[in-house]
Amino acid sequence: MVFKTHGKNVWIEYIPETDEDEKIIEKYGDIYSTPAYLIKVIPCIMVDGECVAKGNAVRPGTYTILGMDIYEAGCEMVSVDNPLVAGGSYAVSFDYGKISEADLSDAKTELLSLKEKLESGKESNDRAMGETLSGIGTTYFAQLDMADSMLEGILNVTTWRQISEGIFGYKPKVTSIFGAPIGISEGTVFVDIDTDTYGVADNGDKIRTSEVNNDQENEKDSNGDKENKVDYNPVRDFMLYSGFVGSYLESFVLEETVGVFAVSTMEVFKVALSRGMELVKIDSQDSDEFEKIKADDKTLSEMKN
Repeated sequence: MVFKTHGKNVWIEYIPETDEDEKIIEKYGDIYSTPAYLIKVIPCIMVDGECVAKGNAVRPGTYTILGMDIYEAGCEMVSVDNPLVAGGSYAVSFDYGKISEADLSDAKTELLSLKEKLESGKESNDRAMGETLSGIGTTYFAQLDMADSMLEGILNVTTWRQISEGIFGYKPKVTSIFGAPIGISEGTVFVDIDTDTYGVADNGDKIRTSEVNNDQENEKDSNGDKENKVDYNPVRDFMLYSGFVGSYLESFVLEETVGVFAVSTMEVFKVALSRGMELVKIDSQDSDEFEKIKADDKTLSEMKN
């Protein structure tokens, strides 16, 4: 089956398998109040609210895998797997090259319109969740693209984004007995960026060299100083800074749209620094820095390997 996703909102939604399942859910009020062993749900791939593909029926709370193979001309296929909990809602957001500021504005307008429809009862909760998560995904990639565009100019590089993808989901909590789900309850919103891939080329030399006097580096008298050569790698710097921004946005977009505190790698760094904790950069040249890390042997072994 082939269906168009470009420019459309795509999400995974779970619907009752039968009319009887739907009646049972209505009797209990919602899926979170319904015992999981009484019903089954079917995962549906929704494209702008239309179910274009269905999976097998499962009990709410069942863990499943959403697998995707991403193809792009001239590139190797990328396979990604995402664990899903039946009964949740998961938007699959793509960045096919660049999401403009206009796209970001449209996404925010749609979210505001969706809020009004929900308050007036003109939109179902399931579709509202899918549309909201899709809007968060568009917001994430749009803001990242704008930041990367500024980095291009600052670092004098040219970039081209390959197909990038992320899951923006609402994952319910699962209650189980002997490994079997007996119910789900309200959970949490999360972001999982599977692919954020760029090609980057330096508009000048691959590695530009700048000469810096020792008096600038060490604040000494320049008369007796020797010159140091400092290497700048704009391609590396772009990838590094873009990664920082991408990590920061993972928490920022949730705080901005959902209004809850969110955690990302950069947020952890921020909190650590605010508490006076030292951040240590470790590579093959700084193996001695491992001595500063307080962790068990297994964790240290994984970091070294």
